[in-house]
Order: sequence, then structure tokens, then C-alpha cells
Amino acid sequence: MLQTLFGFHGRMRRSTYWAIGVMLSLVVSGTLAGLGWLAFPSGAPGTAPLNDWQRAYLGLVAVSSLLAAWIRLAIQVKRWHDRNASGWWTLAALFPILGAIWVLVECGFFDGTPGPNKYGLSPKGIGHPAGPDGD
Repeated sequence: MLQTLFGFHGRMRRSTYWAIGVMLSLVVSGTLAGLGWLAFPSGAPGTAPLNDWQRAYLGLVAVSSLLAAWIRLAIQVKRWHDRNASGWWTLAALFPILGAIWVLVECGFFDGTPGPNKYGLSPKGIGHPAGPDGD
């Protein structure tokens, strides 16, 4: 599971990409939003000094945002690998609007390379050598 979330090697299916990406976003943003209501019940931080709970919350937001960004980057690189492309194509999302749309379509909607490619075996099991019992 750690390799799936944090590693940059191998390939990833579209279904796993969407499941991890959507679930990660919903869980992290939902949890942080709920805690934000507790930390800042009157809205965004103002000019008053922050209390310990508010500082802890802002630290949690910073750490979890970095962690979520790393995971999103790792799963997107593995999706590019499944498409038989370099993970560096992730940077295409930096181009305003069209780059982000292109990355979304390539990684989120197109199927991966059938069978093995230079990044590993198919995550669908297509083209794997048969085991000793013929499976």
C-alpha cells in the first residue's frame, strides 16, 4: 500500500487512480474543513493572535497538504507510466487550462497500454507470463 501511495515506480489502473484521487481529496478536504470550523468558528483568521488549537490546525493543514500533494503526484506519475509515457508529462498540467484538461483526459479517461511496457507489467494482469499451474 505504501508503494501505491508514495512510490513513483510501476503502473496504475484508471479505477485505482480515480478511487485514490477522489477518496483522498474527499477525506482530506472534508476532515480539514470540519476541523477548520472548530478552530475558527467565526470564519477566517483575523488580526487577533492565534491560540494553540488554531496554530495546531494550521500546522495540520500544512503537513496534510504536502502529504496529499505527494500522493497525487505519485499516482499521476504511475498513470502516465500505464499510458507508456514518462512521469514528467505530469508537468503538462502547469499550462493554464488546456494542460490541465489534457492531463485529466490522458490519465483519467484513456486506457493504459495493454500488456507489459517499459514501466512494468500491466496492472490488469494482461500479458503476464503463465504461472507453473497454467494460470
